[in-house]
Amino acid sequence: MDRSGTSLCASVLHALGVSLGPNLLSADQFNERGYFEDREIWEVHERILAILGRSWDTLATVRPFPPGWFDSEAIAPLEAELAGIVRNRTTAAGSGVWGFKDPRTVLVLPLWKRVFRDLGIDPRYVVCVRHPGAVAQSLAARDKFPARFSEMLWFEKTLAACEASCDSRSCLIHFEEWFSRPAACAERLLGVTGLRPSAGTAQRCVQAAIAKVIPEMRHDSVDSPRIESSAAEALYHTLARSSRVPDGEVLRKFRTGLDVAANFVAAVEQIAGFTLPASADPPSYSLVTDQDLGLSLTEAEAGIKMAWPHDPVLVRLQRKLASHEKGLAEYAKAYAGLESLARELQDQIRRYDEVLAHAQQLVAQRDAELAEYAKALAQAQQFVAERSASQAHGE
Repeated sequence: MDRSGTSLCASVLHALGVSLGPNLLSADQFNERGYFEDREIWEVHERILAILGRSWDTLATVRPFPPGWFDSEAIAPLEAELAGIVRNRTTAAGSGVWGFKDPRTVLVLPLWKRVFRDLGIDPRYVVCVRHPGAVAQSLAARDKFPARFSEMLWFEKTLAACEASCDSRSCLIHFEEWFSRPAACAERLLGVTGLRPSAGTAQRCVQAAIAKVIPEMRHDSVDSPRIESSAAEALYHTLARSSRVPDGEVLRKFRTGLDVAANFVAAVEQIAGFTLPASADPPSYSLVTDQDLGLSLTEAEAGIKMAWPHDPVLVRLQRKLASHEKGLAEYAKAYAGLESLARELQDQIRRYDEVLAHAQQLVAQRDAELAEYAKALAQAQQFVAERSASQAHGE
């Protein structure tokens, strides 16, 4: 779930030696130390959600994903992109450990599991858990979400993460535990990922990693806030007692309750004759019109910075802009090449002009010399003619 300490956990993993990729999302006012998220994976996730008409904050209970969505033709090229990214990242990591973090991953895990299966990868899962009331406070401060909505979102995503990882090698990392038992959290990460610092340096490595990322990271109160949702409270108390993901039987009880709620919502929509909003601030980001987009672009710069990481429409526009920028860069490169060629031709023409001018000068000199020779020859001929005439008279 978003705002559950995923960035903190990923930063510790990175300090312990996990390769997170060459291009991470930049830090901003909501995460000053950075998100530690692979930009390419994040962009593919946003495009998948946009195709499905959803965003990161769409409640699946109100708007479930279409059955078999990961088998659709529209998703196939994005699955291929994810597979290509994994190949590149694992090759770059070599014998080391590669991983990635993005809260959106939990929404598209069926697709990721197929990618891992096809590539022969045995994934390890780290599920970050934070008190749902604290998550709700954080989202209220950042996105103005109502507490009960945020807690429902927390319930859906946390349950989905546990269900997806309960049969795999996984662990729970509690946000609050970083501030009470940080070494235990780091050791748990080492255990599940297989990372092992050299003998005798493990403790120093863990301590150094924690000292680097923990200070001043906690912004919420030490006292646990009230949880408004009874479902979120029940799941949280189940998870809070363990460092392991609960078994499938425990999770199925929570899933049954969620399925009942989804059926109830569908029935209410049918009786009422209209569709209930599935996001905190409808219409959803994926349905933003050109007019809405134009209005948002006239807002303050800070508002735009806050909106675009969560808006698939803006993500698609950014990718389109990047494509155009790439084309412009190629045109600029070609134009620079033409300019260089033109300068070379101008230099050659200038040299030809200089040679031609020199040749014309030589021709003019030769013409002048020939004129002198012709004049001298004419004088000589006249002299010969006069001598011949004189001799003839003398005879």
